[in-house]
Amino acid sequence: MITFTLSQIAQYQALITIQVNLPNCKHCKPDKAAQFCSSCGAHLKPKRIDAGYVVQELKSILYLEFGIFYTIKELALRPGKTTKRYLWGERKRFIKPILFLIVCSLVYTLGQRLFDYEILTISFSEETKKSRPLAFELLSWFTDNYGYLNVWMALFIAAFYRLFFRRLNYNYFEIFVFLCYILGLFMLFYFVLGLVENLIGLPFLQIGLPLSWIYLMWAVKQFYLDNRKRVYIKAFLGYSLGTFTSLLLFVAISMGLDFLLGN
Repeated sequence: MITFTLSQIAQYQALITIQVNLPNCKHCKPDKAAQFCSSCGAHLKPKRIDAGYVVQELKSILYLEFGIFYTIKELALRPGKTTKRYLWGERKRFIKPILFLIVCSLVYTLGQRLFDYEILTISFSEETKKSRPLAFELLSWFTDNYGYLNVWMALFIAAFYRLFFRRLNYNYFEIFVFLCYILGLFMLFYFVLGLVENLIGLPFLQIGLPLSWIYLMWAVKQFYLDNRKRVYIKAFLGYSLGTFTSLLLFVAISMGLDFLLGN
């Protein structure tokens, strides 16, 4: 014979009352559920459709709360802090850094093809074209596809930043992630300026370079949390030396291939 104490009976009565008062799930319709359905996970009390709901839906359609547009918005407003959020584990809402750089470089290159603008121009003498044809072809490709070589440039810029900021707790690969985001935004910035320049006819790309330097130094300051004035010098030198080294090595490889092929 099973016996129950008065306290046990009271507990069972309370549990039964709670289960009876729980709402039903409108999706999978189990017997009873809590705030979220234990069967399908749906919210039992859907939010009422109002102005706030419509705004939220528009944000989700435009990917303003995650994905590439959210990444662009956050990088434009707080570049250093945004990169640190990604490095510290908040990665679901952001597009991956290398993919971001490649997509932005593709946008820049397509715009360059359609609207015929240039952010980088390298001229060659006729003698160089004849004596080093392969080098000429490779360097011409570089100027025509500047956006695609950002990953190559970022490898060297990251090395100089690692050297200049070696006392701070960021490894080479974390700095590379930071640069992928920054250089990607550079490409979008140049694309917009090139588009406006093509439509209006004013030389907007000429102001693009100094503005990108300002953005870079601001981003580096946020990323390293360094309030000293020399952080701006390090940011400028690291980027300049990294870019110069990558270009120099690219030219050396081009010349070397020309020499090996007997041109």
